[in-house]
Amino acid sequence: MLQRSLGLIVLLMLGLVLAAEPGQAGGHTLNILDRDASAFNREVGGLLAWVMGFAALVFVVVTGALTYVTIKFRRTGKETAEPEQMHGNDRLEVAWTVIPTVIVLIIFGLTAQSMFKLDRPTPGAMVVEVRGWQFWWDFIYKEHGVRNSNELILPVGKPVRFEVTGGDGKSYDVIHSFRIASLVGARDAIPGVVTHIEVTPEKIGDYYGQCVELCGASHANMRFRVKVVPQEEFDRFIAGAKAYQAATPKEPTLVRGQAFIIYIH
Repeated sequence: MLQRSLGLIVLLMLGLVLAAEPGQAGGHTLNILDRDASAFNREVGGLLAWVMGFAALVFVVVTGALTYVTIKFRRTGKETAEPEQMHGNDRLEVAWTVIPTVIVLIIFGLTAQSMFKLDRPTPGAMVVEVRGWQFWWDFIYKEHGVRNSNELILPVGKPVRFEVTGGDGKSYDVIHSFRIASLVGARDAIPGVVTHIEVTPEKIGDYYGQCVELCGASHANMRFRVKVVPQEEFDRFIAGAKAYQAATPKEPTLVRGQAFIIYIH
């Protein structure tokens, strides 16, 4: 039992180290605790520090008390009678009821404060509509009239408000969950329902996004790339997207494919 518990602790610590260590997966930044990437990460990182601090305190107190009792009251072989029997301690029982309650209330208060802070809309934020489909993502820049799929381009330092849904209000899809792991938390993409989440990217780079809710056979393929770029580069992207004109298909297969895409959208 002890070996199994130690093994679980080692695996937990290894997971935390890997989560905190900046890494690369296919060229994408993977670091959920990168405090420089966004205010969201800093807020969640602060909460994590409180929770892990309380968890460490409880672990030390419980383990210390258990070790003390085990050593002090262990059988020595010199006993001549049964030890004194104890049937409860009112002070101790009150203490181990009140202290966990206080810890939970503190964590609740900090969490509620962070939730209200992160859910507060920022005036002037750029709105991006996010539509989840089986099995890709649509990103619509409402202010610019630009639509892109599976690649999200964001300007550094500018607040972005995501309006997340499943399908487009006419054609519905299954439930997905939109998350950019290294920048912001998850929001469900529910058909017929619009959920919101906001972030201000503060660090230029490539990030990794993924649907984090099992949505079908190709769920693992619902990855997308997020590029945080300077404002000038973002402006060039918008201008290029507006100026782009797709070539008119001539092959019969391509013509039928274009007709199908126009039909479903």
